[in-house]
Amino acid sequence: MSSKDKTTIMRTASEALKCKNSSSSKKNDNKGRQTPLMNRVYFYRTSVMNLCIDLTYNAFNAVSNKSPCMLILGAGLDTSLDKKYNSNDTNNIVYVVDYPEILQQRKDTGAIQVPCDLNQSDLLITQLQQTSFFNEIEGRGVIVVLECVLSYLTLPSADDLLKKLSSQISSSSTPLIVIAYDPLLPSSSSNNNSFASSLLKLFSQRGAPLHTLPTTTQQIHRYHSCGYQYSSCMTMLEMTVTQPTIARSGSNSSGDGDGGGDGGMWLEPFDEHAALALTQNHYGITIATTTGNSDNTDNNTDTNTNTNTDIDKGNLIHTKIIDSLFGDYDMSNINTTTNTNTNVNVNDVTKIQRTAIKNRLFKNMIPTNTTTTDNILYSNDDELIIEEAVVQDITSIFNLLVEGFSKVSELYPCVRKFLKSAKGEIARSPSRNDIKLLVARTSGSTSGGGGGGVIVGCVGIQLRNIDDNSNSNRSSNNGSNGSGSDVDIKHMAVHHTCRRRGLGRRLLSSALELIPSLLSTNTTTTTTTNNTTNTNDIKITAHLSVVSELTAARSLYSSVGFKSQDTQTFKDGCILHHYIKSIEL
Repeated sequence: MSSKDKTTIMRTASEALKCKNSSSSKKNDNKGRQTPLMNRVYFYRTSVMNLCIDLTYNAFNAVSNKSPCMLILGAGLDTSLDKKYNSNDTNNIVYVVDYPEILQQRKDTGAIQVPCDLNQSDLLITQLQQTSFFNEIEGRGVIVVLECVLSYLTLPSADDLLKKLSSQISSSSTPLIVIAYDPLLPSSSSNNNSFASSLLKLFSQRGAPLHTLPTTTQQIHRYHSCGYQYSSCMTMLEMTVTQPTIARSGSNSSGDGDGGGDGGMWLEPFDEHAALALTQNHYGITIATTTGNSDNTDNNTDTNTNTNTDIDKGNLIHTKIIDSLFGDYDMSNINTTTNTNTNVNVNDVTKIQRTAIKNRLFKNMIPTNTTTTDNILYSNDDELIIEEAVVQDITSIFNLLVEGFSKVSELYPCVRKFLKSAKGEIARSPSRNDIKLLVARTSGSTSGGGGGGVIVGCVGIQLRNIDDNSNSNRSSNNGSNGSGSDVDIKHMAVHHTCRRRGLGRRLLSSALELIPSLLSTNTTTTTTTNNTTNTNDIKITAHLSVVSELTAARSLYSSVGFKSQDTQTFKDGCILHHYIKSIEL
Protein backbone atom coordinates (compact mmCIF):
# COMPACT_ATOMS: atom_id res chain seq x y z
CA MET A 1 0.00 0.00 0.00
CA SER A 2 1.36 3.42 -0.95
CA SER A 3 1.89 6.14 1.63
CA LYS A 4 -0.85 8.16 -0.11
CA ASP A 5 -3.32 5.31 0.30
CA LYS A 6 -2.39 4.91 3.95
CA THR A 7 -2.96 8.61 4.55
CA THR A 8 -6.38 8.46 2.88
CA ILE A 9 -7.42 5.40 4.87
CA MET A 10 -6.32 6.86 8.21
CA ARG A 11 -8.02 10.18 7.45
CA THR A 12 -11.28 8.46 6.51
CA ALA A 13 -11.24 6.35 9.67
CA SER A 14 -10.44 9.26 11.98
CA GLU A 15 -13.07 11.53 10.40
CA ALA A 16 -15.73 8.84 10.75
CA LEU A 17 -14.88 8.44 14.43
CA LYS A 18 -14.98 12.21 14.95
CA CYS A 19 -18.43 12.42 13.34
CA LYS A 20 -19.77 9.58 15.49
CA ASN A 21 -18.37 11.12 18.65
CA SER A 22 -19.84 14.48 17.69
CA SER A 23 -23.32 13.01 17.26
CA SER A 24 -23.26 11.42 20.71
CA SER A 25 -21.56 14.22 22.69
CA LYS A 26 -23.34 16.71 24.92
CA LYS A 27 -23.80 20.21 23.58
CA ASN A 28 -21.29 21.76 25.99
CA ASP A 29 -18.51 19.64 24.51
CA ASN A 30 -17.59 21.77 21.49
CA LYS A 31 -14.38 20.00 20.56
CA GLY A 32 -14.59 18.70 17.02
CA ARG A 33 -18.28 19.55 16.69
CA GLN A 34 -20.06 18.85 13.41
CA THR A 35 -23.10 20.65 11.96
CA PRO A 36 -26.51 19.72 13.40
CA LEU A 37 -27.41 18.05 10.10
CA MET A 38 -24.32 15.82 10.16
CA ASN A 39 -24.87 15.04 13.85
CA ARG A 40 -28.42 13.92 13.10
CA VAL A 41 -27.30 11.77 10.13
CA TYR A 42 -24.63 10.01 12.19
CA PHE A 43 -26.94 9.65 15.19
CA TYR A 44 -29.54 7.90 13.04
CA ARG A 45 -26.86 5.76 11.38
CA THR A 46 -25.48 4.56 14.72
CA SER A 47 -28.92 4.09 16.28
CA VAL A 48 -30.34 2.08 13.38
CA MET A 49 -27.25 -0.14 13.12
CA ASN A 50 -27.34 -0.82 16.87
CA LEU A 51 -31.06 -1.56 16.74
CA CYS A 52 -30.64 -4.05 13.89
CA ILE A 53 -27.73 -5.77 15.62
CA ASP A 54 -29.63 -5.99 18.94
CA LEU A 55 -32.67 -7.49 17.22
CA THR A 56 -30.46 -9.96 15.36
CA TYR A 57 -28.86 -11.09 18.63
CA ASN A 58 -32.33 -11.52 20.14
CA ALA A 59 -33.55 -13.46 17.11
CA PHE A 60 -30.53 -15.81 17.24
CA ASN A 61 -31.12 -16.48 20.93
CA ALA A 62 -34.84 -17.06 20.40
CA VAL A 63 -34.30 -19.54 17.57
CA SER A 64 -31.26 -21.50 18.78
CA ASN A 65 -30.56 -20.55 22.41
CA LYS A 66 -27.01 -19.68 21.38
CA SER A 67 -25.39 -16.27 21.02
CA PRO A 68 -23.81 -15.70 17.62
CA CYS A 69 -20.26 -14.56 17.02
CA MET A 70 -19.75 -11.09 15.55
CA LEU A 71 -17.44 -10.29 12.65
CA ILE A 72 -16.93 -6.56 12.12
CA LEU A 73 -15.39 -5.94 8.70
CA GLY A 74 -13.77 -2.57 8.06
CA ALA A 75 -14.08 -1.90 11.77
CA GLY A 76 -12.26 1.44 11.70
CA LEU A 77 -11.40 3.23 14.93
CA ASP A 78 -14.86 3.06 16.49
CA THR A 79 -14.81 0.49 19.31
CA SER A 80 -18.37 0.92 20.56
CA LEU A 81 -19.69 -2.34 19.08
CA ASP A 82 -16.92 -4.60 20.32
CA LYS A 83 -17.07 -2.95 23.77
CA LYS A 84 -20.80 -3.59 23.92
CA TYR A 85 -20.80 -7.18 22.68
CA ASN A 86 -17.45 -8.41 23.96
CA SER A 87 -17.34 -7.10 27.52
CA ASN A 88 -17.58 -9.50 30.46
CA ASP A 89 -19.38 -12.16 28.49
CA THR A 90 -17.40 -15.17 27.36
CA ASN A 91 -20.35 -16.31 25.21
CA ASN A 92 -20.03 -13.24 23.00
CA ILE A 93 -16.98 -13.33 20.78
CA VAL A 94 -16.12 -10.41 18.52
CA TYR A 95 -13.63 -10.39 15.63
CA VAL A 96 -12.60 -7.07 14.08
CA VAL A 97 -11.03 -6.84 10.61
CA ASP A 98 -9.28 -3.87 9.01
CA TYR A 99 -5.99 -2.69 7.57
CA PRO A 100 -3.02 -3.34 9.91
CA GLU A 101 -2.42 0.43 10.11
CA ILE A 102 -5.97 0.95 11.42
CA LEU A 103 -5.80 -1.88 13.95
CA GLN A 104 -2.55 -0.50 15.35
CA GLN A 105 -4.34 2.75 16.20
CA ARG A 106 -7.41 1.01 17.61
CA LYS A 107 -8.02 0.82 21.36
CA ASP A 108 -7.79 -2.68 22.80
CA THR A 109 -11.25 -3.91 23.77
CA GLY A 110 -10.50 -7.61 24.01
CA ALA A 111 -11.87 -8.26 20.53
CA ILE A 112 -9.79 -10.55 18.32
CA GLN A 113 -8.04 -8.47 15.67
CA VAL A 114 -7.57 -9.78 12.12
CA PRO A 115 -5.42 -7.58 9.84
CA CYS A 116 -6.57 -7.76 6.21
CA ASP A 117 -7.24 -5.73 3.08
CA LEU A 118 -10.87 -6.56 2.25
CA ASN A 119 -10.15 -6.21 -1.45
CA GLN A 120 -8.46 -9.60 -1.03
CA SER A 121 -11.35 -11.81 0.12
CA ASP A 122 -9.27 -15.00 -0.22
CA LEU A 123 -6.76 -13.54 2.24
CA LEU A 124 -9.58 -12.78 4.69
CA ILE A 125 -10.61 -16.45 4.80
CA THR A 126 -6.96 -17.48 5.23
CA GLN A 127 -6.46 -15.00 8.06
CA LEU A 128 -9.61 -16.19 9.83
CA GLN A 129 -8.46 -19.80 9.51
CA GLN A 130 -5.34 -18.90 11.47
CA THR A 131 -7.54 -17.96 14.44
CA SER A 132 -10.14 -19.99 16.33
CA PHE A 133 -12.91 -18.32 14.36
CA PHE A 134 -14.26 -21.37 12.51
CA ASN A 135 -14.27 -23.47 15.69
CA GLU A 136 -16.10 -20.74 17.60
CA ILE A 137 -18.89 -20.22 15.07
CA GLU A 138 -19.83 -23.86 14.50
CA GLY A 139 -23.49 -24.30 15.38
CA ARG A 140 -23.77 -20.72 16.66
CA GLY A 141 -24.02 -18.50 13.62
CA VAL A 142 -22.32 -15.26 12.65
CA ILE A 143 -23.38 -11.62 12.47
CA VAL A 144 -21.27 -9.76 9.90
CA VAL A 145 -21.26 -5.98 10.27
CA LEU A 146 -20.40 -3.92 7.19
CA GLU A 147 -20.89 -0.27 8.08
CA CYS A 148 -20.10 1.87 5.04
CA VAL A 149 -17.49 -0.64 3.83
CA LEU A 150 -18.68 -2.17 0.55
CA SER A 151 -18.91 1.22 -1.15
CA TYR A 152 -15.12 1.66 -0.82
CA LEU A 153 -14.54 -1.59 -2.72
CA THR A 154 -15.04 -1.95 -6.45
CA LEU A 155 -18.32 -3.68 -7.31
CA PRO A 156 -16.57 -6.94 -8.38
CA SER A 157 -14.48 -6.95 -5.17
CA ALA A 158 -17.53 -6.28 -3.01
CA ASP A 159 -19.50 -9.07 -4.67
CA ASP A 160 -16.56 -11.46 -4.31
CA LEU A 161 -16.34 -10.65 -0.59
CA LEU A 162 -20.05 -11.31 -0.09
CA LYS A 163 -19.79 -14.60 -1.99
CA LYS A 164 -16.81 -15.75 0.07
CA LEU A 165 -18.70 -14.99 3.29
CA SER A 166 -21.81 -16.92 2.22
CA SER A 167 -19.97 -19.89 0.72
CA GLN A 168 -17.04 -20.39 3.12
CA ILE A 169 -18.31 -19.19 6.49
CA SER A 170 -21.98 -20.15 6.40
CA SER A 171 -22.99 -23.81 6.71
CA SER A 172 -26.13 -25.85 7.33
CA SER A 173 -25.63 -25.46 11.09
CA THR A 174 -24.14 -21.96 10.98
CA PRO A 175 -26.43 -19.32 9.48
CA LEU A 176 -24.76 -16.04 8.60
CA ILE A 177 -26.46 -12.66 8.74
CA VAL A 178 -24.98 -9.55 7.12
CA ILE A 179 -26.05 -6.14 8.41
CA ALA A 180 -24.76 -3.50 6.01
CA TYR A 181 -25.02 0.27 5.81
CA ASP A 182 -24.29 1.69 2.34
CA PRO A 183 -24.89 4.75 0.20
CA LEU A 184 -27.55 4.33 -2.49
CA LEU A 185 -26.07 6.34 -5.35
CA PRO A 186 -26.10 5.91 -9.13
CA SER A 187 -22.57 4.77 -9.91
CA SER A 188 -22.47 5.97 -13.51
CA SER A 189 -20.85 9.32 -14.18
CA SER A 190 -23.73 10.04 -16.55
CA ASN A 191 -26.38 10.09 -13.83
CA ASN A 192 -28.55 13.19 -13.51
CA ASN A 193 -28.87 13.02 -9.72
CA SER A 194 -27.12 16.18 -8.53
CA PHE A 195 -26.85 14.99 -4.91
CA ALA A 196 -25.26 11.71 -5.98
CA SER A 197 -22.98 13.37 -8.51
CA SER A 198 -21.67 15.86 -5.95
CA LEU A 199 -21.03 13.17 -3.36
CA LEU A 200 -19.29 10.84 -5.82
CA LYS A 201 -17.12 13.68 -7.09
CA LEU A 202 -16.18 14.77 -3.57
CA PHE A 203 -15.07 11.30 -2.47
CA SER A 204 -13.19 10.76 -5.71
CA GLN A 205 -11.28 14.03 -5.23
CA ARG A 206 -10.37 12.92 -1.70
CA GLY A 207 -8.82 9.72 -3.04
CA ALA A 208 -11.60 7.45 -1.77
CA PRO A 209 -13.95 6.86 -4.72
CA LEU A 210 -17.32 5.28 -3.94
CA HIS A 211 -18.71 2.28 -5.84
CA THR A 212 -22.40 1.92 -5.12
CA LEU A 213 -25.74 0.55 -6.29
CA PRO A 214 -28.53 3.10 -6.63
CA THR A 215 -31.65 1.34 -5.31
CA THR A 216 -32.81 -0.95 -2.52
CA THR A 217 -34.03 -3.41 -5.16
CA GLN A 218 -30.56 -3.71 -6.66
CA GLN A 219 -29.08 -4.23 -3.20
CA ILE A 220 -31.54 -7.06 -2.59
CA HIS A 221 -30.66 -8.73 -5.90
CA ARG A 222 -26.95 -8.31 -5.21
CA TYR A 223 -27.22 -10.37 -2.02
CA HIS A 224 -29.49 -12.96 -3.62
CA SER A 225 -26.96 -13.44 -6.44
CA CYS A 226 -24.13 -13.75 -3.89
CA GLY A 227 -25.68 -16.72 -2.09
CA TYR A 228 -27.99 -15.17 0.52
CA GLN A 229 -31.37 -16.87 0.58
CA TYR A 230 -33.15 -14.02 2.37
CA SER A 231 -32.49 -10.34 1.80
CA SER A 232 -34.20 -7.08 2.80
CA CYS A 233 -33.13 -3.48 2.22
CA MET A 234 -34.67 -0.26 3.55
CA THR A 235 -33.67 3.35 3.05
CA MET A 236 -32.56 5.19 6.16
CA LEU A 237 -35.52 7.52 5.68
CA GLU A 238 -37.89 4.55 5.92
CA MET A 239 -36.09 3.29 9.00
CA THR A 240 -36.03 6.55 10.93
CA VAL A 241 -39.61 7.65 10.30
CA THR A 242 -41.01 4.24 11.29
CA GLN A 243 -38.92 3.63 14.42
CA PRO A 244 -40.53 5.87 17.08
CA THR A 245 -37.79 5.50 19.67
CA ILE A 246 -35.07 6.55 17.25
CA ALA A 247 -37.14 9.34 15.72
CA ARG A 248 -37.94 10.82 19.15
CA SER A 249 -34.34 10.52 20.35
CA GLY A 250 -33.05 12.40 17.31
CA SER A 251 -35.78 15.02 17.22
CA ASN A 252 -35.51 18.69 18.17
CA SER A 253 -37.62 18.03 21.25
CA SER A 254 -34.86 15.83 22.68
CA GLY A 255 -32.88 18.96 23.48
CA ASP A 256 -33.64 21.74 25.91
CA GLY A 257 -34.94 24.12 23.24
CA ASP A 258 -32.09 26.61 23.32
CA GLY A 259 -31.02 25.92 19.73
CA GLY A 260 -28.40 23.41 20.71
CA GLY A 261 -30.29 20.22 21.41
CA ASP A 262 -28.84 17.13 23.01
CA GLY A 263 -25.98 16.07 20.78
CA GLY A 264 -26.08 19.33 18.82
CA MET A 265 -28.77 17.99 16.49
CA TRP A 266 -31.21 20.90 16.52
CA LEU A 267 -32.39 21.57 12.98
CA GLU A 268 -33.99 24.71 11.62
CA PRO A 269 -37.41 24.17 9.97
CA PHE A 270 -37.97 23.29 6.30
CA ASP A 271 -34.64 23.46 4.48
CA GLU A 272 -32.51 21.53 6.98
CA HIS A 273 -35.22 18.93 7.47
CA ALA A 274 -35.50 18.61 3.69
CA ALA A 275 -31.73 18.19 3.46
CA LEU A 276 -31.88 15.50 6.16
CA ALA A 277 -34.64 13.62 4.31
CA LEU A 278 -32.69 13.86 1.04
CA THR A 279 -29.54 12.50 2.68
CA GLN A 280 -31.38 9.69 4.48
CA ASN A 281 -33.05 8.62 1.25
CA HIS A 282 -29.61 8.09 -0.32
CA TYR A 283 -28.44 5.60 2.34
CA GLY A 284 -29.79 2.17 3.13
CA ILE A 285 -29.65 -0.71 5.58
CA THR A 286 -29.47 -4.24 4.19
CA ILE A 287 -30.13 -7.40 6.20
CA ALA A 288 -29.18 -10.57 4.32
CA THR A 289 -29.32 -14.11 5.69
CA THR A 290 -28.12 -17.53 4.59
CA THR A 291 -30.14 -20.63 5.31
CA GLY A 292 -29.37 -22.94 8.21
CA ASN A 293 -31.10 -26.08 9.43
CA SER A 294 -32.21 -26.03 13.03
CA ASP A 295 -31.55 -29.17 15.03
CA ASN A 296 -34.57 -30.23 17.08
CA THR A 297 -32.95 -29.70 20.48
CA ASP A 298 -32.19 -26.06 19.67
CA ASN A 299 -35.52 -25.13 18.20
CA ASN A 300 -37.86 -23.62 20.76
CA THR A 301 -40.38 -22.09 18.40
CA ASP A 302 -44.04 -22.97 18.52
CA THR A 303 -44.53 -25.43 15.68
CA ASN A 304 -46.44 -28.62 15.11
CA THR A 305 -44.17 -29.84 12.33
CA ASN A 306 -42.79 -33.35 12.36
CA THR A 307 -39.80 -33.67 14.67
CA ASN A 308 -37.76 -35.21 11.88
CA THR A 309 -38.11 -32.10 9.73
CA ASP A 310 -35.32 -29.57 9.81
CA ILE A 311 -36.39 -25.97 10.27
CA ASP A 312 -34.60 -23.22 8.39
CA LYS A 313 -33.01 -21.11 11.12
CA GLY A 314 -32.01 -18.43 8.60
CA ASN A 315 -35.64 -17.93 7.58
CA LEU A 316 -36.85 -17.85 11.20
CA ILE A 317 -34.18 -15.36 12.26
CA HIS A 318 -34.72 -13.06 9.30
CA THR A 319 -38.50 -13.10 9.79
CA LYS A 320 -38.15 -12.30 13.49
CA ILE A 321 -35.90 -9.33 12.73
CA ILE A 322 -38.33 -7.82 10.21
CA ASP A 323 -41.29 -8.47 12.52
CA SER A 324 -39.42 -6.78 15.37
CA LEU A 325 -38.53 -3.76 13.22
CA PHE A 326 -41.96 -3.17 11.73
CA GLY A 327 -44.36 -4.87 14.13
CA ASP A 328 -47.37 -7.10 13.67
CA TYR A 329 -50.40 -4.81 13.57
CA ASP A 330 -54.09 -5.50 13.21
CA MET A 331 -54.97 -3.24 10.28
CA SER A 332 -58.71 -3.97 10.41
CA ASN A 333 -59.39 -1.04 12.75
CA ILE A 334 -57.39 1.46 10.67
CA ASN A 335 -59.44 3.30 8.05
CA THR A 336 -57.16 4.16 5.15
CA THR A 337 -59.82 5.48 2.76
CA THR A 338 -59.56 8.92 1.22
CA ASN A 339 -62.97 10.05 2.52
CA THR A 340 -62.61 13.63 3.67
CA ASN A 341 -64.64 12.88 6.80
CA THR A 342 -62.22 10.17 7.91
CA ASN A 343 -59.58 11.13 10.44
CA VAL A 344 -56.45 8.96 10.59
CA ASN A 345 -54.31 9.82 13.59
CA VAL A 346 -50.52 10.03 13.52
CA ASN A 347 -50.04 6.67 15.23
CA ASP A 348 -52.23 4.97 12.62
CA VAL A 349 -50.24 6.60 9.80
CA THR A 350 -47.03 5.22 11.31
CA LYS A 351 -48.60 1.77 11.58
CA ILE A 352 -49.70 1.95 7.95
CA GLN A 353 -46.18 2.94 6.89
CA ARG A 354 -44.59 0.18 8.94
CA THR A 355 -46.99 -2.47 7.67
CA ALA A 356 -46.55 -1.39 4.04
CA ILE A 357 -42.76 -1.57 4.36
CA LYS A 358 -42.91 -4.95 6.08
CA ASN A 359 -45.20 -6.37 3.39
CA ARG A 360 -42.81 -5.16 0.70
CA LEU A 361 -39.81 -6.66 2.48
CA PHE A 362 -41.46 -10.04 2.91
CA LYS A 363 -42.58 -9.96 -0.71
CA ASN A 364 -39.00 -9.49 -1.95
CA MET A 365 -37.20 -11.49 0.74
CA ILE A 366 -36.94 -14.81 -1.12
CA PRO A 367 -35.77 -14.92 -4.77
CA THR A 368 -37.72 -17.29 -7.04
CA ASN A 369 -38.11 -17.66 -10.79
CA THR A 370 -41.84 -17.07 -10.66
CA THR A 371 -42.25 -14.36 -8.03
CA THR A 372 -42.43 -10.73 -9.05
CA THR A 373 -40.25 -8.31 -7.09
CA ASP A 374 -40.30 -4.51 -7.23
CA ASN A 375 -39.75 -4.16 -10.99
CA ILE A 376 -39.24 -7.69 -12.30
CA LEU A 377 -39.70 -10.81 -13.03
CA TYR A 378 -41.51 -13.04 -15.50
CA SER A 379 -42.11 -16.76 -15.13
CA ASN A 380 -41.54 -17.83 -18.75
CA ASP A 381 -40.64 -16.38 -22.13
CA ASP A 382 -44.21 -16.66 -23.42
CA GLU A 383 -45.22 -13.86 -21.04
CA LEU A 384 -42.84 -11.43 -22.77
CA ILE A 385 -43.60 -9.17 -25.68
CA ILE A 386 -40.74 -8.09 -27.95
CA GLU A 387 -41.72 -4.94 -29.81
CA GLU A 388 -40.35 -1.67 -31.12
CA ALA A 389 -39.60 0.89 -28.43
CA VAL A 390 -41.51 4.15 -28.16
CA VAL A 391 -40.57 7.48 -26.63
CA GLN A 392 -41.91 6.50 -23.21
CA ASP A 393 -39.40 3.62 -23.08
CA ILE A 394 -36.24 5.72 -23.46
CA THR A 395 -35.49 6.15 -19.75
CA SER A 396 -36.08 2.46 -19.01
CA ILE A 397 -33.79 1.41 -21.86
CA PHE A 398 -30.97 3.60 -20.61
CA ASN A 399 -31.41 2.42 -17.01
CA LEU A 400 -31.24 -1.17 -18.25
CA LEU A 401 -27.96 -0.42 -20.04
CA VAL A 402 -26.53 1.18 -16.89
CA GLU A 403 -27.51 -1.90 -14.86
CA GLY A 404 -26.04 -4.26 -17.46
CA PHE A 405 -22.74 -2.41 -17.66
CA SER A 406 -22.49 -1.52 -13.94
CA LYS A 407 -19.50 -3.72 -13.14
CA VAL A 408 -17.41 -2.92 -16.22
CA SER A 409 -18.25 0.80 -15.96
CA GLU A 410 -16.66 0.77 -12.51
CA LEU A 411 -13.51 -0.69 -14.03
CA TYR A 412 -13.13 1.38 -17.20
CA PRO A 413 -13.64 5.12 -17.86
CA CYS A 414 -14.19 4.37 -21.57
CA VAL A 415 -17.33 2.39 -20.70
CA ARG A 416 -18.65 5.28 -18.64
CA LYS A 417 -17.97 7.54 -21.64
CA PHE A 418 -19.87 5.11 -23.87
CA LEU A 419 -22.88 5.17 -21.53
CA LYS A 420 -22.88 8.94 -21.57
CA SER A 421 -22.93 9.06 -25.38
CA ALA A 422 -25.45 6.21 -25.57
CA LYS A 423 -27.92 8.21 -23.48
CA GLY A 424 -28.11 10.91 -26.15
CA GLU A 425 -28.21 8.45 -29.02
CA ILE A 426 -31.06 6.47 -27.45
CA ALA A 427 -32.99 9.68 -26.79
CA ARG A 428 -32.69 10.71 -30.46
CA SER A 429 -33.51 7.29 -31.91
CA PRO A 430 -37.34 7.64 -32.18
CA SER A 431 -36.91 10.51 -34.64
CA ARG A 432 -34.44 8.65 -36.89
CA ASN A 433 -35.02 6.25 -39.76
CA ASP A 434 -31.64 4.50 -39.68
CA ILE A 435 -31.98 2.92 -36.24
CA LYS A 436 -34.60 0.81 -34.55
CA LEU A 437 -34.80 -0.12 -30.85
CA LEU A 438 -36.55 -3.22 -29.58
CA VAL A 439 -37.62 -3.91 -26.00
CA ALA A 440 -38.73 -7.06 -24.23
CA ARG A 441 -41.45 -6.18 -21.76
CA THR A 442 -43.65 -8.17 -19.42
CA SER A 443 -47.13 -8.88 -20.67
CA GLY A 444 -48.85 -5.95 -18.97
CA SER A 445 -48.27 -3.77 -22.02
CA THR A 446 -50.36 -2.86 -25.02
CA SER A 447 -48.36 -3.50 -28.17
CA GLY A 448 -46.71 -0.33 -29.37
CA GLY A 449 -48.10 1.68 -26.49
CA GLY A 450 -45.11 1.76 -24.21
CA GLY A 451 -47.67 1.50 -21.44
CA GLY A 452 -47.84 -1.32 -18.91
CA GLY A 453 -45.39 -4.08 -18.21
CA VAL A 454 -41.74 -3.80 -17.27
CA ILE A 455 -38.84 -3.60 -19.72
CA VAL A 456 -36.41 -6.44 -19.00
CA GLY A 457 -34.39 -6.46 -22.24
CA CYS A 458 -33.43 -4.18 -25.13
CA VAL A 459 -31.42 -4.15 -28.35
CA GLY A 460 -30.82 -1.71 -31.19
CA ILE A 461 -29.91 -2.13 -34.85
CA GLN A 462 -28.55 0.71 -37.00
CA LEU A 463 -27.58 1.04 -40.65
CA ARG A 464 -24.06 2.23 -41.31
CA ASN A 465 -23.11 4.95 -43.78
CA ILE A 466 -26.19 7.11 -43.34
CA ASP A 467 -24.99 10.59 -44.23
CA ASP A 468 -25.76 12.56 -41.09
CA ASN A 469 -23.77 14.06 -38.22
CA SER A 470 -24.20 11.18 -35.81
CA ASN A 471 -22.85 8.67 -38.34
CA SER A 472 -20.24 10.74 -40.17
CA ASN A 473 -17.44 8.98 -38.35
CA ARG A 474 -18.68 5.50 -39.24
CA SER A 475 -16.94 3.40 -41.86
CA SER A 476 -17.93 0.20 -43.60
CA ASN A 477 -15.47 -2.63 -43.46
CA ASN A 478 -16.42 -3.88 -46.90
CA GLY A 479 -16.11 -0.57 -48.72
CA SER A 480 -19.80 -0.41 -49.53
CA ASN A 481 -20.05 3.38 -49.92
CA GLY A 482 -23.57 4.14 -48.79
CA SER A 483 -24.92 0.78 -49.95
CA GLY A 484 -26.55 0.02 -46.62
CA SER A 485 -24.82 -3.37 -46.56
CA ASP A 486 -23.52 -2.99 -42.99
CA VAL A 487 -25.52 -2.82 -39.78
CA ASP A 488 -24.50 -2.38 -36.14
CA ILE A 489 -26.09 -4.33 -33.31
CA LYS A 490 -25.94 -2.10 -30.25
CA HIS A 491 -27.51 -1.16 -26.91
CA MET A 492 -28.19 -4.79 -26.04
CA ALA A 493 -28.92 -5.61 -22.40
CA VAL A 494 -30.95 -8.12 -20.40
CA HIS A 495 -31.85 -7.55 -16.76
CA HIS A 496 -29.69 -9.76 -14.55
CA THR A 497 -32.72 -11.58 -13.10
CA CYS A 498 -33.86 -12.58 -16.58
CA ARG A 499 -30.62 -13.97 -17.99
CA ARG A 500 -29.90 -17.57 -19.01
CA ARG A 501 -33.43 -18.02 -20.32
CA GLY A 502 -32.82 -17.43 -24.02
CA LEU A 503 -34.05 -13.84 -23.95
CA GLY A 504 -30.80 -12.43 -25.37
CA ARG A 505 -30.99 -14.87 -28.28
CA ARG A 506 -34.61 -13.87 -28.97
CA LEU A 507 -33.76 -10.17 -28.92
CA LEU A 508 -30.80 -10.66 -31.27
CA SER A 509 -32.88 -12.71 -33.70
CA SER A 510 -35.67 -10.12 -33.63
CA ALA A 511 -33.19 -7.31 -34.33
CA LEU A 512 -31.76 -9.10 -37.39
CA GLU A 513 -35.29 -9.64 -38.71
CA LEU A 514 -35.66 -5.85 -38.88
CA ILE A 515 -32.96 -5.46 -41.55
CA PRO A 516 -35.33 -5.60 -44.56
CA SER A 517 -37.56 -3.01 -42.94
CA LEU A 518 -34.59 -0.74 -42.30
CA LEU A 519 -33.41 -1.07 -45.90
CA SER A 520 -36.89 -0.36 -47.24
CA THR A 521 -37.30 2.74 -45.08
CA ASN A 522 -33.90 4.13 -46.05
CA THR A 523 -34.32 4.00 -49.81
CA THR A 524 -31.11 5.93 -50.48
CA THR A 525 -29.13 3.11 -48.94
CA THR A 526 -30.77 0.19 -50.73
CA THR A 527 -30.35 -1.30 -54.19
CA THR A 528 -33.16 -0.09 -56.41
CA THR A 529 -34.56 -1.43 -59.66
CA ASN A 530 -37.00 0.62 -61.76
CA ASN A 531 -37.31 3.08 -58.88
CA THR A 532 -38.68 0.32 -56.63
CA THR A 533 -36.86 -0.60 -53.46
CA ASN A 534 -35.52 -4.13 -53.67
CA THR A 535 -34.09 -5.88 -50.64
CA ASN A 536 -33.70 -9.30 -52.26
CA ASP A 537 -30.29 -10.88 -52.80
CA ILE A 538 -28.51 -8.33 -50.64
CA LYS A 539 -25.57 -9.42 -48.53
CA ILE A 540 -25.52 -7.78 -45.15
CA THR A 541 -22.62 -7.67 -42.68
CA ALA A 542 -23.76 -7.30 -39.09
CA HIS A 543 -21.26 -5.85 -36.61
CA LEU A 544 -21.23 -5.81 -32.82
CA SER A 545 -18.68 -5.16 -30.09
CA VAL A 546 -18.47 -6.42 -26.54
CA VAL A 547 -16.16 -5.82 -23.57
CA SER A 548 -13.85 -8.72 -22.74
CA GLU A 549 -15.30 -9.25 -19.24
CA LEU A 550 -18.81 -9.95 -20.59
CA THR A 551 -18.05 -13.59 -21.34
CA ALA A 552 -21.69 -14.75 -21.40
CA ALA A 553 -22.50 -12.20 -24.12
CA ARG A 554 -19.46 -13.26 -26.15
CA SER A 555 -20.54 -16.90 -25.92
CA LEU A 556 -24.04 -15.98 -27.08
CA TYR A 557 -22.75 -14.10 -30.14
CA SER A 558 -20.44 -16.95 -31.12
CA SER A 559 -23.27 -19.48 -30.76
CA VAL A 560 -25.48 -17.62 -33.26
CA GLY A 561 -22.81 -17.36 -35.95
CA PHE A 562 -20.91 -14.17 -35.19
CA LYS A 563 -17.18 -14.51 -35.86
CA SER A 564 -14.48 -12.71 -33.91
CA GLN A 565 -12.88 -10.14 -36.20
CA ASP A 566 -10.35 -8.27 -34.06
CA THR A 567 -9.86 -6.59 -30.70
CA GLN A 568 -9.29 -3.01 -29.64
CA THR A 569 -7.43 -2.05 -26.46
CA PHE A 570 -8.12 1.31 -24.83
CA LYS A 571 -5.77 3.38 -22.69
CA ASP A 572 -7.59 2.35 -19.50
CA GLY A 573 -6.95 -1.34 -20.28
CA CYS A 574 -10.44 -2.13 -21.55
CA ILE A 575 -10.40 -4.72 -24.35
CA LEU A 576 -13.22 -4.53 -26.89
CA HIS A 577 -13.93 -7.60 -29.04
CA HIS A 578 -15.39 -6.94 -32.51
CA TYR A 579 -17.63 -9.56 -34.13
CA ILE A 580 -19.16 -9.80 -37.62
CA LYS A 581 -21.74 -12.02 -39.28
CA SER A 582 -22.65 -12.23 -42.99
CA ILE A 583 -26.37 -12.40 -43.72
CA GLU A 584 -28.09 -12.97 -47.07
CA LEU A 585 -31.56 -11.52 -47.48
